[in-house]
Amino acid sequence: MRKLVTVIATLGVCAPLARGAENHGFYVGAGADRVTVSTLPGSSTGYQAFIGYNFDRFLALETDYLNIGNFSAGAAGPYPGLSALGTLSLSGEEVSALGKLPLTRHFALFARLGGLYWRGQATATAYSGRFAIFDTSVSNSGTTFVWGGGGEALLGPFTLRAEYQQADIDAHMYRFAGGSLIYRF
Repeated sequence: MRKLVTVIATLGVCAPLARGAENHGFYVGAGADRVTVSTLPGSSTGYQAFIGYNFDRFLALETDYLNIGNFSAGAAGPYPGLSALGTLSLSGEEVSALGKLPLTRHFALFARLGGLYWRGQATATAYSGRFAIFDTSVSNSGTTFVWGGGGEALLGPFTLRAEYQQADIDAHMYRFAGGSLIYRF
């Protein structure tokens, strides 16, 4: 009887650990986002590639490379033939922690909190007719906090993720909404 109780107790302790083991380990992923900026019209498409590590079902650490997007705007001048075109390109690296709330064995909600190092380049060109009469370029970089949340659906070694993120970059609010495909090792 004592051996039976020991075996049952051992299985009772080991079974949850064995089930949770599938949620440990490294993963890689890639995705695309629709990016909007609070002070610019329209939106852009951003891309990301990332690597992460699941410590357990509730906590992960992730590092991302982000191509945040390219934005452009043009304007016609007050005189015929005068116009201007401005472009903005952004990229960055992000490190963040993900807190996860498993709702079922195959679906979890998560919240993200991290830091973003970003780089941007803005150019402006003024035209008279078809000829450029003025051209300038400015580069800038900095760090900021990023936060967001979403959901993940586990499909064997793959995970589908839908997510929303937000960051204040150089006094402009950037919002990212998109999806990713993840492969877990």
